Amino acid sequence: MIGLKIIPISLVEILARLIGYIVNLYRGAWAYPAEKVIRGLYWGLIFKARNLKIGRHVQFEGIENITLGDNVRINAGSQIVAGVSGFVKMGANSHLARYSLLSGSGGIEIGSECMISSYVAIYSVQNNLNESNPALASSEYYPVSIGNRVFIGTGAKILPGVTIGAQAIIGAGAVVTRDVPPGATVTGVPARALTRG
Repeated sequence: MIGLKIIPISLVEILARLIGYIVNLYRGAWAYPAEKVIRGLYWGLIFKARNLKIGRHVQFEGIENITLGDNVRINAGSQIVAGVSGFVKMGANSHLARYSLLSGSGGIEIGSECMISSYVAIYSVQNNLNESNPALASSEYYPVSIGNRVFIGTGAKILPGVTIGAQAIIGAGAVVTRDVPPGATVTGVPARALTRG
């Protein structure tokens, strides 16, 4: 792994795009998937995971504290931040769509077979404002746990300290401020259980 870290990511990116270009000459529809496979091979060696698919401009911060399962897909523009003391764990066969953020300074654990849509933000850290002197705001860390086979809709926000049970559905644009039971569907701001009537 130490040897891989000295390979500049820009070199991996050039290789991925070159292979994508060559593939595009023969089979256009396969160009972008080919790029994702090349990036996935590189990051798979670092994270010790098989069959990763990594899109363009994906950012990893705190690589030592990030764990990805096999067959994870991370699409373009997403950010996974573990920081120095936090962690992010993502189970096998899970998918993080475009421009999503996992802010894991307080710890984020995502189960397997989860589908996280575009522009989703999951936070495990928040500011504790000091009303008498806002410049003295401090950070508070609360882990987030997401069970297996959870679906999170486009633009949803998961706030620090939340636990989402297995097979739950989080509606598009929802802001989740409290725990979600297994199998529940929640929507709205703040997110509430969907009632059938």
